[in-house]
Amino acid sequence: GKLKTRSSHLTEGINKRMKAALVCLVVMAYLLADSSTAQGSTFEFKCGVEELKDDFISRMDNVEGKLNNVEGKLEGKLDELQVQHQDLQGKIDRLATVVDGKLDDLKQLLEKVITSQYQPVDGGWTQWGKWSASGSYFEQTRGRTCSNPAPSNGGSSCTGESDEKEACTGGRCKGEKLYTSDGYSFFKTPVPYGTSMEHPVVSKTCIGAGMKSVCSFPKGCISNSDSCRMTPLSTTTCGWSTMHPLSKLICNGKQAPECPKLEGMFTDFNNPPRGEYGIVGGKYAWAEIKTDVYHVSKKETPYFAYCVL
Repeated sequence: GKLKTRSSHLTEGINKRMKAALVCLVVMAYLLADSSTAQGSTFEFKCGVEELKDDFISRMDNVEGKLNNVEGKLEGKLDELQVQHQDLQGKIDRLATVVDGKLDDLKQLLEKVITSQYQPVDGGWTQWGKWSASGSYFEQTRGRTCSNPAPSNGGSSCTGESDEKEACTGGRCKGEKLYTSDGYSFFKTPVPYGTSMEHPVVSKTCIGAGMKSVCSFPKGCISNSDSCRMTPLSTTTCGWSTMHPLSKLICNGKQAPECPKLEGMFTDFNNPPRGEYGIVGGKYAWAEIKTDVYHVSKKETPYFAYCVL
């Protein structure tokens, strides 16, 4: 805008000077034509044409310099814009590469989802669970489930049995070892589910696991059964604290009802009709005298026999 304005001013100035020079030339021609003036006299009449030419050339040179300066700036700006364009094009290309990669990942994910939703999946067995007491004194059982993976979309179910039983001969159903000393190993042996804790269930459970029941009292006490085994952990009096010696060793001196490891465990107690003597819910428990209602070992509330090997 400034360049256009300056060009307009320059043109206007040149036009004025040219008009003045033209008037001057007309006057000079008139004078020369006048014979009375021209005869016998000399005079110098200048119309400023040379000055006008020089000024015009100077102004044009100035304009050309400014135009060259503007052209240089425009070329520099053009180069800068080309660099910016190349940089922007590079960013666009990189973004397009990333988008293409994400689209490929999304396509693979969708294919995987569609495949997993509609392709038949055959079922698979989990690992076998731990052995536990069954409904027999001489058997233990373990189970597994068809959930690794579970069959879906019409896939086939698992083949084979979900439960497995095994004989406990040779003492393989001992259960949890609680303490060992002086050649004696004391166990918390699971009682078969559905078994009422009537005497002599503890003795039968221990024998079925290849062991003996622990004699709760010293020799001569009528509450000891004929099949129990005397140990260093048998009590020294014919009282009721039948598992205190063991609880003091494995529960930092606590009484048997306060020892979590003894929860649900019963001793061999020959005292009909009250049944075996054990700990249930943190308290001593046996069958009610009047009703003869005995505790029953269940999967959700299992009971155990106090055995020794």
